[in-house]
Amino acid sequence: MISIEELELTKGKDLLVFLDDERNPSDVTWIEIPNRPVRRLVRTYQDFMDVVDRLQERGELSDVAFSFDHDIQCMMNSYDGRMVERTGYDCIQYLCMVCTEYEIKLPTEVTFHTQNPIGLANMASYYKFVKNYQKNGVRA
Repeated sequence: MISIEELELTKGKDLLVFLDDERNPSDVTWIEIPNRPVRRLVRTYQDFMDVVDRLQERGELSDVAFSFDHDIQCMMNSYDGRMVERTGYDCIQYLCMVCTEYEIKLPTEVTFHTQNPIGLANMASYYKFVKNYQKNGVRA
């Protein structure tokens, strides 16, 4: 796994961003995740946002492969001081928001390795909705 500093030296087309608070990519055997030579393990929502922001600044966000867990057990302070849980769903929303805001094509190699069936359905449908919106410009 590479650090955020090493991320700067990696081409987007060679990178897999793997979001999971416990597992490593080699632990995922129930689905095939994108095979990229460089893997960036991301454990928290904040780290995910940092990686997405750096890739967006470099203009390589669309070239990166992503794999998402849902239950990342990440608690953060909200704007009003309450503790809120951040999940893989929040991460896919952030990725889609950045791509929409900067008019960047969504990455096409996106997998969901979560074993939470409801989280999987929610993340996959959100990604599909935004992808459809980018393609057709309509809300379906």
